[in-house]
Amino acid sequence: MKNKILLAVFFLSAIVLTGCGRIASAPPQPAAGYNFKAIANPQKMTHRTLNVYKPADWQEVKKDMVLYYAPPGTVATDTVAEKIIIAVYSVPKNSTTTLAQFMKNDFDANQKLMGSLKFIAGAEPVKLGTLSGREEKYENQLVGKKLIITEIEARTGDLLYKIQHSCAEGACQADAIFAEMAASFEVVPQSAAQ
Repeated sequence: MKNKILLAVFFLSAIVLTGCGRIASAPPQPAAGYNFKAIANPQKMTHRTLNVYKPADWQEVKKDMVLYYAPPGTVATDTVAEKIIIAVYSVPKNSTTTLAQFMKNDFDANQKLMGSLKFIAGAEPVKLGTLSGREEKYENQLVGKKLIITEIEARTGDLLYKIQHSCAEGACQADAIFAEMAASFEVVPQSAAQ
């Protein structure tokens, strides 16, 4: 129950605080040697259980195991500004719940809260760094604008990783940055993260 509440809180905060993405025609692949094209000045960010590269000039806000990234000049209270969010959740290690079930449960809980949340496309197998994951795309109406939300989830052991990109329809500027951040994602072994 606690995990469902945390997932719902993540998704709600992501919609309120995030930016946009689109389902890639091909899944993002790990950037061999981190040969970035969209991220001109990559900066490695290390957090308890993960490493990820972001544009050096992007803002970062950390709250527990939720990380918010936004382009320079973004106003934190702008609910439709483009942002990328990464979150990490604990799940029971022996859980047989699939990624598809996690994503569906999360979507259903958030649709009850927001009403206008709609599934657009996805259930696509992708990579989050080297982890096997799933990508889905949603839309939501917020402050009179349509938000497009792309989410990738992956699981290893007792941790569920999410990276989400959303923005107002027609205002998405960081699709390629989102793909490169997802490709650069690395899990830090928990013994090293302690």
